Amino acid sequence: MVAWIVERYLPEATREDVDAAATRLAAVTVALSARGVAIRYLGSTFVAAEEYCVCRFEGESADDVRRACELAGVSYARIVQAQELPPTPLVTEGRNE
Repeated sequence: MVAWIVERYLPEATREDVDAAATRLAAVTVALSARGVAIRYLGSTFVAAEEYCVCRFEGESADDVRRACELAGVSYARIVQAQELPPTPLVTEGRNE
């Protein structure tokens, strides 16, 4: 599956608003998956001071992610393909373990 980012701009949103949307997204993606749509909701990051939220998905297409957002009643600014990068190990010179 492909990684997708959903960008959301949320003036005056609260943590509770974002949590409610996350719950709806999770439920919708589980239902879509049960019907054979390859999609997973991976979570969100909310930056309250910037009124900004990023939702992370895995799926086959932007259309599947768009459909999940629409079914969950979640507004968005755009959906973009992303690349997940693994954490990099800390470089430790001269360290004996």
